[in-house]
Amino acid sequence: MDHEVKRLRVCVVGAGPGGLACARTLSSPSEPDSIRDTFVNDSFDITVFEQLDQLGGAWLYDDVPDPLMSEDAQCTISSMYDSLHTNLPKEIMAFPDFPFDSSVRSFPSRAVVLEYVQAFARHYDLTRFILFRHKVINVHRLSQQSRIGYPLWQVTAQNLNTDEVITHTFDAVVVANGHYTTPYIPTIRGQDHFPGKQFHSRFYRRPAFAKGQRVLVVGGGPSAVDRSEEHT
Repeated sequence: MDHEVKRLRVCVVGAGPGGLACARTLSSPSEPDSIRDTFVNDSFDITVFEQLDQLGGAWLYDDVPDPLMSEDAQCTISSMYDSLHTNLPKEIMAFPDFPFDSSVRSFPSRAVVLEYVQAFARHYDLTRFILFRHKVINVHRLSQQSRIGYPLWQVTAQNLNTDEVITHTFDAVVVANGHYTTPYIPTIRGQDHFPGKQFHSRFYRRPAFAKGQRVLVVGGGPSAVDRSEEHT
């Protein structure tokens, strides 16, 4: 029986774990899925936009010698700090069809997790879908509908190597850009009069910059506990 090929154009914003999981699922039409069952094999035309030159998302690490220097803070690509280990065991944070190696400890380091995410992408050849150094600058819902009865989406991205701006139309958009890029800094009464230096934990990498100083950590989450231990 002949089937009409209906390739849905899907845009994925971000090549971190979430975006990669989406690309892997959409590129595996042999697995059952309520949406995929409507279409034949290889029915998705996938484009992943990633503004960096490598995949990994929040697990990427860049060194910031001094988080108090604005020029260092402005160029950071992630919130990862040097000593980070997961606060979830690998057994419940792995991709369902791609377990961590049995030799990996239950609470792996950031570097081990990054290698795991990159290995996942290599194993399923996901880089073929990724446009690196392409930053999405606008996503706009159009009035016309796609073949599945939902509005089309117009996505505009900038090539950060050439500054060229490109625009494509998609049947669906998956936003997987994470939520650790922009730090939230609460307003605390009197903080403007504090004589010391202040910075958000997003720019923290290691404790050496504050050696010999008294450090106040505001917050009690896992990363705050890690930072407090490093300064004791």
